[in-house]
Amino acid sequence: KTEVNEDDSSVPPSIISNWFSSVYEPAFSVTITTQPIENTQVIEGNIGGELSVTAQATSGGTLSYQWYSNTVHSNTGGTAVSGETAVAMDIPISLEHGVHYYYCAVTANSHTINSNVTTVIVVPAS
Repeated sequence: KTEVNEDDSSVPPSIISNWFSSVYEPAFSVTITTQPIENTQVIEGNIGGELSVTAQATSGGTLSYQWYSNTVHSNTGGTAVSGETAVAMDIPISLEHGVHYYYCAVTANSHTINSNVTTVIVVPAS
């Protein structure tokens, strides 16, 4: 059937509803197009550099960012890094010798996706 009107009872309402949703309410998604660098090595007492992501949202959603630190290599369960709500985050200069994990949560229209984990390795100064 190629034409349907409001008085047509031969087409189930669910078919009409599904068609309408697919045409007028396309699926929304958030995608991280560039993940943060997997490993970054810095020298204790002379820390510099930044971590960054690139993302896009379908249907013109506005992106927001929140960076997290974590005690394990995981992109869930971390602690929000205060004030780090942009595409890039400066590596904290106060990091001590050891391994530190970070990831970024990107949100648009109530849809959130987490980046891969990035590992910052702080080595002692020679």
